[in-house]
Amino acid sequence: MDIIKGIVVTLCSPLVIAGLFFLLGLWFSLAQRALAWKISYGIAAGVLLIFSQPYVTDLLLYPLEHLNRIEPDLENANSLIYPLACYYSDKGDVPEISRWAECSLQRLTAAAQLYHQYRGKILVTGGRSKSHENVSYAEKATALLVSLGVKKRDIILLKRGSTTAGEITAAMAFLKDRPTLIISSATHVRRIRLLVDNCKNVSFFPVDFLSLGNLTPRLEIPSIYALEASRRAFYEYIALAKDYYLRRQRAAS
Repeated sequence: MDIIKGIVVTLCSPLVIAGLFFLLGLWFSLAQRALAWKISYGIAAGVLLIFSQPYVTDLLLYPLEHLNRIEPDLENANSLIYPLACYYSDKGDVPEISRWAECSLQRLTAAAQLYHQYRGKILVTGGRSKSHENVSYAEKATALLVSLGVKKRDIILLKRGSTTAGEITAAMAFLKDRPTLIISSATHVRRIRLLVDNCKNVSFFPVDFLSLGNLTPRLEIPSIYALEASRRAFYEYIALAKDYYLRRQRAAS
Protein backbone atom coordinates (compact mmCIF):
# COMPACT_ATOMS: atom_id res chain seq x y z
CA MET A 1 0.00 0.00 0.00
CA ASP A 2 2.84 2.42 0.84
CA ILE A 3 4.43 1.70 -2.55
CA ILE A 4 1.19 2.42 -4.44
CA LYS A 5 0.62 5.59 -2.44
CA GLY A 6 4.20 6.70 -3.16
CA ILE A 7 3.71 6.19 -6.90
CA VAL A 8 0.42 8.13 -6.88
CA VAL A 9 1.93 10.98 -4.85
CA THR A 10 4.86 11.19 -7.28
CA LEU A 11 2.70 11.15 -10.41
CA CYS A 12 0.43 13.87 -8.98
CA SER A 13 3.30 16.36 -9.09
CA PRO A 14 3.21 18.85 -11.99
CA LEU A 15 7.02 18.90 -11.80
CA VAL A 16 7.16 15.13 -12.40
CA ILE A 17 4.56 15.32 -15.17
CA ALA A 18 6.54 18.07 -16.89
CA GLY A 19 9.73 16.02 -16.51
CA LEU A 20 8.09 12.98 -18.11
CA PHE A 21 6.94 15.02 -21.10
CA PHE A 22 10.42 16.55 -21.38
CA LEU A 23 11.96 13.08 -21.51
CA LEU A 24 9.34 12.04 -24.05
CA GLY A 25 10.24 15.07 -26.14
CA LEU A 26 13.91 14.17 -25.89
CA TRP A 27 13.14 10.68 -27.14
CA PHE A 28 11.10 12.06 -30.05
CA SER A 29 13.90 14.47 -30.95
CA LEU A 30 16.42 11.61 -31.06
CA ALA A 31 13.96 9.73 -33.26
CA GLN A 32 13.77 12.85 -35.48
CA ARG A 33 10.02 13.25 -35.08
CA ALA A 34 9.88 17.04 -35.14
CA LEU A 35 6.15 17.62 -34.53
CA ALA A 36 6.00 15.13 -31.65
CA TRP A 37 8.99 16.59 -29.76
CA LYS A 38 7.68 20.14 -30.18
CA ILE A 39 4.31 19.11 -28.73
CA SER A 40 5.98 17.22 -25.85
CA TYR A 41 8.28 20.13 -24.97
CA GLY A 42 5.32 22.51 -25.24
CA ILE A 43 3.23 20.43 -22.84
CA ALA A 44 6.14 20.23 -20.38
CA ALA A 45 6.62 24.01 -20.44
CA GLY A 46 2.86 24.62 -20.23
CA VAL A 47 2.43 22.39 -17.18
CA LEU A 48 5.22 24.19 -15.34
CA LEU A 49 4.01 27.67 -16.28
CA ILE A 50 0.35 26.99 -15.43
CA PHE A 51 0.68 25.10 -12.16
CA SER A 52 3.44 27.32 -10.78
CA GLN A 53 0.93 30.19 -10.72
CA PRO A 54 -0.55 30.77 -7.22
CA TYR A 55 -3.87 31.81 -8.80
CA VAL A 56 -4.22 28.42 -10.51
CA THR A 57 -3.39 26.71 -7.21
CA ASP A 58 -6.08 28.78 -5.45
CA LEU A 59 -8.61 27.65 -8.07
CA LEU A 60 -7.66 23.99 -7.51
CA LEU A 61 -7.77 24.26 -3.71
CA TYR A 62 -10.89 26.39 -3.32
CA PRO A 63 -13.39 23.47 -3.62
CA LEU A 64 -11.36 21.48 -1.08
CA GLU A 65 -10.61 24.16 1.50
CA HIS A 66 -13.24 26.90 1.22
CA LEU A 67 -16.35 25.85 -0.73
CA ASN A 68 -19.37 25.29 1.59
CA ARG A 69 -17.06 25.49 4.60
CA ILE A 70 -18.88 24.90 7.88
CA GLU A 71 -17.79 26.58 11.09
CA PRO A 72 -16.67 24.01 13.70
CA ASP A 73 -18.80 23.30 16.75
CA LEU A 74 -16.14 24.04 19.35
CA GLU A 75 -18.36 22.76 22.15
CA ASN A 76 -17.51 19.25 20.92
CA ALA A 77 -14.02 19.88 22.32
CA ASN A 78 -15.56 19.54 25.79
CA SER A 79 -15.97 15.85 25.00
CA LEU A 80 -13.32 14.56 22.55
CA ILE A 81 -10.62 16.20 20.41
CA TYR A 82 -9.24 14.07 17.60
CA PRO A 83 -6.19 15.30 15.63
CA LEU A 84 -5.61 12.89 12.76
CA ALA A 85 -2.05 11.70 12.13
CA CYS A 86 0.11 13.27 9.47
CA TYR A 87 3.86 12.67 9.05
CA TYR A 88 6.76 11.98 11.39
CA SER A 89 10.22 10.76 10.41
CA ASP A 90 12.67 8.84 12.58
CA LYS A 91 15.36 9.00 9.88
CA GLY A 92 18.57 11.02 10.05
CA ASP A 93 20.36 12.98 12.76
CA VAL A 94 18.09 16.00 13.30
CA PRO A 95 16.42 17.63 16.33
CA GLU A 96 13.11 16.11 17.41
CA ILE A 97 11.07 19.14 16.32
CA SER A 98 12.48 18.83 12.79
CA ARG A 99 11.13 15.29 12.48
CA TRP A 100 7.54 16.58 12.35
CA ALA A 101 5.85 17.71 9.15
CA GLU A 102 4.07 21.07 9.20
CA CYS A 103 0.66 19.36 9.02
CA SER A 104 1.46 17.30 12.12
CA LEU A 105 2.61 20.30 14.14
CA GLN A 106 -0.46 22.35 13.25
CA ARG A 107 -2.88 19.52 14.07
CA LEU A 108 -1.26 18.66 17.40
CA THR A 109 -0.73 22.28 18.45
CA ALA A 110 -4.37 23.06 17.69
CA ALA A 111 -5.40 19.99 19.73
CA ALA A 112 -3.34 21.18 22.70
CA GLN A 113 -4.79 24.70 22.49
CA LEU A 114 -8.35 23.39 22.35
CA TYR A 115 -7.62 21.03 25.24
CA HIS A 116 -6.44 23.88 27.46
CA GLN A 117 -9.56 25.87 26.56
CA TYR A 118 -12.22 23.14 26.73
CA ARG A 119 -10.58 20.28 28.70
CA GLY A 120 -11.90 17.44 26.57
CA LYS A 121 -10.04 14.16 26.11
CA ILE A 122 -7.63 13.89 23.16
CA LEU A 123 -7.67 10.81 20.92
CA VAL A 124 -4.48 10.06 18.96
CA THR A 125 -4.14 7.33 16.34
CA GLY A 126 -1.43 6.15 13.96
CA GLY A 127 0.78 3.09 13.79
CA ARG A 128 4.15 2.53 12.18
CA SER A 129 4.91 3.35 8.56
CA LYS A 130 7.82 3.59 6.15
CA SER A 131 8.83 7.03 7.45
CA HIS A 132 8.87 5.88 11.09
CA GLU A 133 9.43 2.14 11.24
CA ASN A 134 10.75 2.05 14.81
CA VAL A 135 7.95 3.87 16.63
CA SER A 136 4.23 4.45 16.20
CA TYR A 137 2.98 7.90 15.28
CA ALA A 138 0.53 7.82 18.19
CA GLU A 139 3.36 7.35 20.72
CA LYS A 140 5.30 10.32 19.37
CA ALA A 141 2.15 12.45 19.15
CA THR A 142 1.39 11.65 22.79
CA ALA A 143 4.88 12.74 23.85
CA LEU A 144 4.53 16.03 21.95
CA LEU A 145 1.10 16.73 23.46
CA VAL A 146 2.45 16.08 26.96
CA SER A 147 5.28 18.54 26.26
CA LEU A 148 2.59 21.10 25.36
CA GLY A 149 0.95 20.72 28.75
CA VAL A 150 -1.64 18.02 28.07
CA LYS A 151 -2.04 15.57 30.94
CA LYS A 152 -1.21 12.02 29.86
CA ARG A 153 -4.31 10.66 31.60
CA ASP A 154 -6.42 12.80 29.23
CA ILE A 155 -4.92 11.20 26.11
CA ILE A 156 -6.49 8.12 24.52
CA LEU A 157 -3.76 6.33 22.55
CA LEU A 158 -4.52 3.93 19.70
CA LYS A 159 -1.40 2.65 17.94
CA ARG A 160 -3.31 1.67 14.81
CA GLY A 161 -3.88 3.07 11.36
CA SER A 162 -1.36 3.88 8.63
CA THR A 163 -3.90 5.52 6.30
CA THR A 164 -6.73 7.97 6.84
CA ALA A 165 -9.32 5.22 6.38
CA GLY A 166 -7.39 2.95 8.75
CA GLU A 167 -7.27 5.62 11.43
CA ILE A 168 -10.99 6.35 11.16
CA THR A 169 -11.76 2.63 11.40
CA ALA A 170 -9.64 2.35 14.55
CA ALA A 171 -11.30 5.40 16.11
CA MET A 172 -14.88 4.64 15.07
CA ALA A 173 -15.91 3.16 18.43
CA PHE A 174 -15.11 6.52 20.07
CA LEU A 175 -16.58 8.68 17.29
CA LYS A 176 -19.97 6.96 17.49
CA ASP A 177 -20.26 7.27 21.26
CA ARG A 178 -19.53 10.94 21.92
CA PRO A 179 -19.41 14.43 20.37
CA THR A 180 -16.02 14.82 18.67
CA LEU A 181 -14.04 17.68 17.16
CA ILE A 182 -11.81 16.28 14.39
CA ILE A 183 -8.70 18.27 13.52
CA SER A 184 -7.06 17.81 10.15
CA SER A 185 -5.63 19.69 7.18
CA ALA A 186 -8.16 21.80 5.29
CA THR A 187 -7.65 19.81 2.07
CA HIS A 188 -8.41 16.66 4.03
CA VAL A 189 -11.77 17.53 5.59
CA ARG A 190 -14.05 16.58 2.68
CA ARG A 191 -12.54 13.09 2.54
CA ILE A 192 -12.85 12.59 6.30
CA ARG A 193 -16.45 13.79 6.19
CA LEU A 194 -17.12 11.03 3.65
CA LEU A 195 -15.57 8.43 5.94
CA VAL A 196 -17.50 9.43 9.07
CA ASP A 197 -20.85 10.32 7.51
CA ASN A 198 -22.60 7.85 9.83
CA CYS A 199 -21.40 9.76 12.91
CA LYS A 200 -23.88 12.52 13.77
CA ASN A 201 -21.96 14.24 16.59
CA VAL A 202 -18.79 15.01 14.64
CA SER A 203 -17.52 18.49 13.79
CA PHE A 204 -14.36 19.51 11.90
CA PHE A 205 -11.59 21.97 12.77
CA PRO A 206 -9.46 22.58 9.63
CA VAL A 207 -5.82 23.68 9.88
CA ASP A 208 -2.81 23.74 7.53
CA PHE A 209 -4.52 25.79 4.81
CA LEU A 210 -2.63 25.91 1.51
CA SER A 211 -4.66 28.79 0.06
CA LEU A 212 -6.33 31.98 1.26
CA GLY A 213 -9.49 31.53 -0.80
CA ASN A 214 -8.52 34.43 -3.06
CA LEU A 215 -10.10 33.89 -6.50
CA THR A 216 -9.16 37.29 -7.94
CA PRO A 217 -7.40 36.67 -11.29
CA ARG A 218 -3.75 37.67 -11.12
CA LEU A 219 -0.36 36.90 -12.66
CA GLU A 220 2.57 36.35 -10.31
CA ILE A 221 6.13 35.11 -10.37
CA PRO A 222 6.15 31.30 -10.79
CA SER A 223 6.33 29.61 -7.38
CA ILE A 224 7.70 26.22 -6.33
CA TYR A 225 5.22 26.39 -3.43
CA ALA A 226 2.38 26.58 -5.97
CA LEU A 227 3.69 23.44 -7.70
CA GLU A 228 3.69 21.54 -4.40
CA ALA A 229 0.24 22.84 -3.45
CA SER A 230 -1.06 21.73 -6.88
CA ARG A 231 0.36 18.25 -6.24
CA ARG A 232 -1.46 18.02 -2.93
CA ALA A 233 -4.71 19.16 -4.55
CA PHE A 234 -4.43 16.54 -7.32
CA TYR A 235 -3.67 13.83 -4.76
CA GLU A 236 -6.65 14.79 -2.63
CA TYR A 237 -9.03 14.70 -5.60
CA ILE A 238 -7.77 11.22 -6.52
CA ALA A 239 -8.13 10.04 -2.91
CA LEU A 240 -11.66 11.47 -2.76
CA ALA A 241 -12.60 9.64 -5.96
CA LYS A 242 -11.18 6.39 -4.57
CA ASP A 243 -13.01 6.68 -1.24
CA TYR A 244 -16.27 7.60 -2.97
CA TYR A 245 -15.92 4.60 -5.29
CA LEU A 246 -15.22 2.22 -2.38
CA ARG A 247 -18.19 3.61 -0.49
CA ARG A 248 -20.46 2.97 -3.49
CA GLN A 249 -19.10 -0.54 -3.78
CA ARG A 250 -19.81 -1.29 -0.11
CA ALA A 251 -23.30 0.14 -0.41
CA ALA A 252 -24.02 -2.03 -3.45
CA SER A 253 -22.78 -5.26 -1.80
